[in-house]
Amino acid sequence: MQRLLERVSILRRFTRSSSFANRKPVHSLSGKSWNSEQEIWRLGDLEYLVPPVFLRNQWVYKIAQQTNRVTLVDELRSSLSATLEQCRTLSGVLVKEAGEVQISTSVEQLRGLGYPPLCLEELASLDEMDNLQTHGLSSGRPILQVQTTWIPGGLILTVGYHHYSMDGMGFAAFLNQWRDNHLAMGNGGHLAPWHPENLNRERLNGIPIPYQDRVSPITPIPVGPPKSLRHPSRPIVLNFHEAQRNRLKSAAAHDNKPVSSYSAITALLWRVHTPLSTAVNLRSRFKPPLRTQLQANAVTGVMSPHVSFAEAIAPGGLTHLSSIAHEAALSFDVHDAMERANKVAMLKDKTMAAWTGAQLPEFSFAMTDMRNAGYYELDFGFGAPLTVRNVHETQHPCVIRKLLPGTDADGIHSIFEVQMPVEDVCLEQLVQDSELLEYAEVASR
Repeated sequence: MQRLLERVSILRRFTRSSSFANRKPVHSLSGKSWNSEQEIWRLGDLEYLVPPVFLRNQWVYKIAQQTNRVTLVDELRSSLSATLEQCRTLSGVLVKEAGEVQISTSVEQLRGLGYPPLCLEELASLDEMDNLQTHGLSSGRPILQVQTTWIPGGLILTVGYHHYSMDGMGFAAFLNQWRDNHLAMGNGGHLAPWHPENLNRERLNGIPIPYQDRVSPITPIPVGPPKSLRHPSRPIVLNFHEAQRNRLKSAAAHDNKPVSSYSAITALLWRVHTPLSTAVNLRSRFKPPLRTQLQANAVTGVMSPHVSFAEAIAPGGLTHLSSIAHEAALSFDVHDAMERANKVAMLKDKTMAAWTGAQLPEFSFAMTDMRNAGYYELDFGFGAPLTVRNVHETQHPCVIRKLLPGTDADGIHSIFEVQMPVEDVCLEQLVQDSELLEYAEVASR
């Protein structure tokens, strides 16, 4: 309970802070051994299916008052530079050429474009990142941006990255590598192991097709309505405690078979809202498996089968939806993924294959499972984060995370946290839904 109160208190103090004085300059970072040699990585065909958006996440830390802020940021900057030497693609820019996207990491080219490889500010407004276009591809834009923001009693670490560079699990691998390097450097040890194959995205390609033999779609692919025409929405946070999850899993079980927490939570949110798809991590489904730290998009979205409103809310609907969610994710394999990659390989402009949300039904969202990302374990030596949040954008996915174990009168228990976008017109009805509140508590709205 004390931990939850600390999280709420520090966030309340932050929301009341409207100005950030004494801004420091942006720092340009790169690997220490970089030279003028240019490195280029081409996106795998499967990667063009992800939405071309800039995603941002925040970690809120409680920092002791006597902490030397300048030293803390300098140490973060030093370990980040060392990590960029390993995760070199994240220090690059996106360049579109002949219908394909490349990641270029020439230091001279980066400086010529006016972009530092990576930005880290000691004091800055979080709105600074809005200067970078959130949706779409801007040739020559930086892939990764990081800033630290001091607030009363703590620190907010904000990390943004373009989705073309990697998926959520690749992002988590980068963050964990940075943390491990930071702790090792602080103790005078060696950097955490890192394999060069973590940057190899070749296995995500379809059948090679020469550019002159590729095709253009007969009908232009719609890019979706502008944000101004979408329903205004805001994020809410739900907590599923262990006892609640167990009851939900029991209620969602089908054919007397156990059901995962992910499928059960997906089914519940389907009944009270309208999930559309789920993101499937393909790393373990390749033969042999892809590397767990792969810095690429080894993920694809699986659409939920059509279910009528009447079916979704009917008695027994929770079991039915849980079964559908379970089968939809499990039935998608590498063969299906490579079929998609082969279709992308045929396009003259591969960026036209991107998921844009143009065909999304109203009041719908995608599900992303980040329980194994370890976001609440991102401890750089000054304690685990009090809270983790996605910086909300319209139609960003619903994310499930695992909090650090908590304790109560019954002992140690785990909590799953769900951050989901909800349209303003639906908000009040959703947070008062009796079935939702039977299994979850609304932690933030």
